[in-house]
Amino acid sequence: MEVCYGLRLHRLGLRALVAGRAAGARPGAAGAAAKEPAVIAPAVIYGAAGFCALLLLAYLVYALINAEEF
Repeated sequence: MEVCYGLRLHRLGLRALVAGRAAGARPGAAGAAAKEPAVIAPAVIYGAAGFCALLLLAYLVYALINAEEF
């Protein structure tokens, strides 16, 4: 793999990128198929889980306050 524009491209993707430059295309257009799949950062997952836990805790407090009998 070679590094070009901060992306790791396979040799086939690099050839397509170079061919795209020769044809006058944008640099990222030809190499778009060679990008690695997007990955969700762990901080985003943990943040979403923490937010859900906070909502559940708030609902529990609300339900306990408004409960007539527990």
